[in-house]
Amino acid sequence: MAHALQTLVVALACVFLQRAASVESNDITFAVTVSSQVTGGTKETFCAVLNGATEPVTLTISLLTKSRSTVLLETIVINDFYQCNNFKVPVVRTKTVATIKVHVSKRSGSLNKETKILIVPPGFIHIIQTDKPIYKPGQTILSDRAPVLPKFEVTVHLPSVISIADEEITLKICGKYTYGKPVDGSVKAVICRNAYSYSYSWRSTATNICKTYAMRTDRTGCATKLVNIVGFALNKNTHQDSFEVSAELEEDGTGVTLEGSGRAVFKTVIRSLMFIDVAQAYKSGINFEGKVKMTGPDDKPVANAPVYLSVSNKIKFTLITNKDGLASFSLDTSNWISSVHLQASSKKNREKYSYVPGIRTPDYSDAYHSISPFYSKSNSYLKLMKVNEKIPCDKDATVKAQYIIQGKELSKGQEILEFYYLVSPLFLSPLEHSVC
Repeated sequence: MAHALQTLVVALACVFLQRAASVESNDITFAVTVSSQVTGGTKETFCAVLNGATEPVTLTISLLTKSRSTVLLETIVINDFYQCNNFKVPVVRTKTVATIKVHVSKRSGSLNKETKILIVPPGFIHIIQTDKPIYKPGQTILSDRAPVLPKFEVTVHLPSVISIADEEITLKICGKYTYGKPVDGSVKAVICRNAYSYSYSWRSTATNICKTYAMRTDRTGCATKLVNIVGFALNKNTHQDSFEVSAELEEDGTGVTLEGSGRAVFKTVIRSLMFIDVAQAYKSGINFEGKVKMTGPDDKPVANAPVYLSVSNKIKFTLITNKDGLASFSLDTSNWISSVHLQASSKKNREKYSYVPGIRTPDYSDAYHSISPFYSKSNSYLKLMKVNEKIPCDKDATVKAQYIIQGKELSKGQEILEFYYLVSPLFLSPLEHSVC
């Protein structure tokens, strides 16, 4: 059946301006063609063309549905580029509107463009179950025992994010009938880390790294494999920062085979730290308080991990994060005189890596924060304490405060002192200080 081709053509004039840099205008045009209606489970073809690139441009084309996202093409383009690729259309139960997303990025900016296609479900397979394998001429089948073969779905489960320091991941492939019963069968899974494909004059000598695994489903309908990923060269930048998994599940007894796919990305960042709830100034003699938040490569909090807090390049504390990835601290400021610099690290001693072209190293990002002595003309001091809940507008609320009021600022017998606290939209920290 012929499909109408729906073409997405976008002309992008590069007018991104960078401060303190000369302005360059480079016209990039690109087009992506794909059938506007495709059938689930079949192979389709898309074509991409990009012209006018004067610097390395990353072109990524993805197919998005509500349940999954599949990268159809990810490549770096230097010169004019044209390529047609086949892709497997995901199996759907009902008519589904999917999105073809095109992402073009370069050093000076990026552009996203989308178009819609319709995925229709494949035709059903009907198999007649008989009471015996062979019939003589003239015999009839028992038609009341002729069920329709149940339809099942194959799903691939991978970690959401993998770091280049990981050595193993868990691969899980499951088959479930539409009514929920697990599928008994054999699984063939292929994991690939694809090499970058460069255009024309600049071609990579790297090849795709792929490994094949054979498994069987258990009573839950899932096949699980602990995969060693050391051989996939995660520390090399000649390949894409993702794993592409294609799986086939063959049902026992019928030989019916359906496919599923999955994708996982990996990052060089192992740990990230940031200071939160910290002020920009300190008052000598009053403890300086704050928190450090630690997250992993998946941007989720890391619990029960050490944080090494340094004050002006000297380690003062070893903190431990709680279940929310937060570590609180309180510092004695009695001996502080001038500006103080805080540094939070997830590693006490840093490894020293030698630079090797094309090789990446794990990144343990530190956090930094500088604080200055609090200044007030009257030498008074005010600090509003953080309020955990939201304060409603146009209503009174109770806010605790730490303050120092010098006696010379008060009149004899004075019991009430009015002051003003300036809230600036430029500073969002709840612990900002204000001059009394």
